[in-house]
Amino acid sequence: MSERLSEVLDDIGVNCNIAYKRGTAHKLMELMYSGMYSLTGRDVIVNYFGSQIEGTTTLGLRSDRDIVCFPNYYNIIQDLNEWKPGPVNLLMIKDEAPSKGYVYLQYLRDDKPLPLEYPSNPYSIRDLKNRVLLSNTVIESTMCEGHTRNGPAVTHTTPGFRDTDIINGLVCKSWFTYAHPLQTMSREGQWPPKEIQTDAKNTGCFVVPVGCKESENVELEWRVSTSKVERSLVHYLNKTQIMCYILMKMILKEFINIKHYGVITSYICKTGLFHSVQGTHPLVWIESNLLTCLTICLMFLRKFILDRYCPHFIIPCNNLMQGRFSGDVHHGLLELIKDIINGKGEFLFCIETDHLASRLMAKFGMLCRPLKSKIDIWLRISGSMVIEMANCVSNCHRSVLEHIRNENSEVVMRTLFWLNFKLKVSRNVCKDIVRGKWCLFEPLLNTTLGCVIASRSIGQFNTVSLEALGWFSAGLDSDVSSSRLKLASAFYCAGDIQGSENFVIDVQNRYDETSVRNVCSCCQIKNADRFNYSNFDKKAYELNEKAIRVNVSLCVKFLRFEINCIPKELKYEMFRVTKGQFIVSANDVWMELIEVDSLPYLYFLKYKIYGCKGHYEEQQLALSELIRVTNTTPFLGHKETAFNLIGQCLEQENCVYDALRYYIKSLKIRPQVNAANIHICRVISTLISSRKADS
Repeated sequence: MSERLSEVLDDIGVNCNIAYKRGTAHKLMELMYSGMYSLTGRDVIVNYFGSQIEGTTTLGLRSDRDIVCFPNYYNIIQDLNEWKPGPVNLLMIKDEAPSKGYVYLQYLRDDKPLPLEYPSNPYSIRDLKNRVLLSNTVIESTMCEGHTRNGPAVTHTTPGFRDTDIINGLVCKSWFTYAHPLQTMSREGQWPPKEIQTDAKNTGCFVVPVGCKESENVELEWRVSTSKVERSLVHYLNKTQIMCYILMKMILKEFINIKHYGVITSYICKTGLFHSVQGTHPLVWIESNLLTCLTICLMFLRKFILDRYCPHFIIPCNNLMQGRFSGDVHHGLLELIKDIINGKGEFLFCIETDHLASRLMAKFGMLCRPLKSKIDIWLRISGSMVIEMANCVSNCHRSVLEHIRNENSEVVMRTLFWLNFKLKVSRNVCKDIVRGKWCLFEPLLNTTLGCVIASRSIGQFNTVSLEALGWFSAGLDSDVSSSRLKLASAFYCAGDIQGSENFVIDVQNRYDETSVRNVCSCCQIKNADRFNYSNFDKKAYELNEKAIRVNVSLCVKFLRFEINCIPKELKYEMFRVTKGQFIVSANDVWMELIEVDSLPYLYFLKYKIYGCKGHYEEQQLALSELIRVTNTTPFLGHKETAFNLIGQCLEQENCVYDALRYYIKSLKIRPQVNAANIHICRVISTLISSRKADS
């Protein structure tokens, strides 16, 4: 049973290769987001925690992403000797919180290590002892529309995407007083190994904005987290131990959460695993002994529930079971876990997650129906990782553009030059392979700079300057299409129709619709599994992050400073915000830019190019393809913009009523803040004028 179970878990992606891919992908995203914050003047470091970066999840578990942002302008200290001039100094007060895993944060003066006397902002509160403390409600100042507070996290939910939990953590560089001493955390020949001491010294701890549920001062407390060290601990687990953790999470999902949702968390399961591994001989943890190892973990978990006491692995005085269940729930949980343990593996044939039961039955020859092969699953995981990285690239690029969108053209050019210089310096300094290739959105910034310069040269001399071409050249390989289409657009607006056609044809030759995924971080992906992207997944498995450049198509973004590189039909999108309309959602800030999906824009440019050349048949074919890809391509993030382009092309064909139909389709997607409102008014005016002329 253990051997077959191990094979099944390997088949669904619980292996070293997939874990490495997950870890590398999320490390790159960490670095990209941190780099983006640095480039936009925000001194923030981003870290990923949880199952995704640890490689302790499967497709069926659908684990959330846990992202912690660490602003560096806070200095969290445990002793006044650690005070520093400059940043906001906050002193941990550890002995007065109801649980040893929670602290208060007291403001100190910025000129000397003495308590601050008066509250300085809405989130600094004076307590009964006349101390000025930082309230954990400060997290609510970062919440936007579509965000909900979930404990210490701000949860951003987008249909079709994994939920993203964003936590604002404050770093304390010293080891927490109540945590295990470094020298006793590992023993000779036992787990964890002594190398963890180095990791702990380098990472320290951090606090997150959530108080103990049973506290009277819940808004003033901050929970101490040692997640950085715990992430290192997971990396010291072997394959069998990782498998046990994943099976525990499947049991949690399939059995415990159905009756007692939220009482036992995956974090408690992880803590139980740590105690199980530390409390047993290392030779026990082998794949042929997997079922026994899982039973050991469940017995540890049952003991914690029985005692109502689960000690935090690193801060043992912190009871993770505190206040979690009533008497009835307590008794029910004990009986449930007892039945699972006594079942001796029978429960495995009831786990539907990742079709575990069916796959296990197939290993014993008890199932005839076909199941998805392990290769297909590994490819799908790789494909999803590349899509997440591509969304990260798109988000980071847009964030930089949003940072500079309200400046004047001179400031924008200087800023883009400076950003490119900073990126080159940081890349040359980094010696680590992952760090050296972190900035996957750098080519997009090169293209933006090239387009801003080209817009100026077109406005002055009606040509794309050599300087602009140099920057365009540095950014061409950002992805399959977007940078090349921006260059084609610049050539078209400069009157170089042949140059524009050359790049449009180049993009068309690169854009294999069976292996290229359209990616836009605005897009709400629904029912993604019904689309067959096996060719894309295969390339993603082979190329990893390199697949972004050869198998991902990002949307094309324009700032208003690139206006002379934009065809007149697309310029309307720059003025879609009419009087009385306001952008109220943080998710809609992109509307102050022009964004269009690459594939529709490709065929729109072909339509315009062949119109200029007088090639009527090719022009009509391009229009047909524009309509086809807009209606059939999945995951388009700006379909309303494509419909507006189709409508204007149909107007040029004198198909006014068909054009009106597409504008109405555009409005159905986005009723407000849509250039279709302008087009409809123009079309109606044209129809009224023509009827008056006829009468």
